[in-house]
Amino acid sequence: MKIIDIKDLRLRKVKSAHEGKLREFENYYEYCLVDDYEMLYDKFQIESIQMDDIFVSILEHFGQLDFVSIQFPKTYDVHEIVEWIDGHVISFNKRDKSGYYVEGAEEIIKGVLYKSKPLIIANKGTQKIYVNQLDEVTEEYERYSEIINTERAKTVDLSKTKNAMFEKPNQWIDDVDKDDWIDAEYPGVCGDDEDE
Repeated sequence: MKIIDIKDLRLRKVKSAHEGKLREFENYYEYCLVDDYEMLYDKFQIESIQMDDIFVSILEHFGQLDFVSIQFPKTYDVHEIVEWIDGHVISFNKRDKSGYYVEGAEEIIKGVLYKSKPLIIANKGTQKIYVNQLDEVTEEYERYSEIINTERAKTVDLSKTKNAMFEKPNQWIDDVDKDDWIDAEYPGVCGDDEDE
């Protein structure tokens, strides 16, 4: 009989899915969907489109647009970034004969048009959701030149963060004072209804 360590399987899955893709800069984290994208192109421009509190980076190279990364402000902890990535899907310019869509979604959170192409964030699920009537945001993003030295970025080891999450998954229970639970009032429980 072979014993399978579920914890180890989870950690290996997380490590293979996220390893080497998150970089830390001075003011933000960048989750790269295209590894070392800045090395793949001779000349390009990136626009970071704000979607709620994150930024989706669209790379333009000789008229072609590609979704290359997601930027998270430092208000996010690394484990929150991993949870966000695991719980959301981003679609850029996906289209079939029925129209623009986001696949593997449960519910659309936000959608805009950038250069007439839909950029959509949704909660992960199992549906293929078609979209229409999105607001164009291209003009809201002023182009400016900024050179970002990616050599200054630090690679974040996500497996260490995930390890900490699995080592003690119920840490929040240990951090709560049990006496607070006992002293709390629970309306409608144990016959304490005010209506009676």
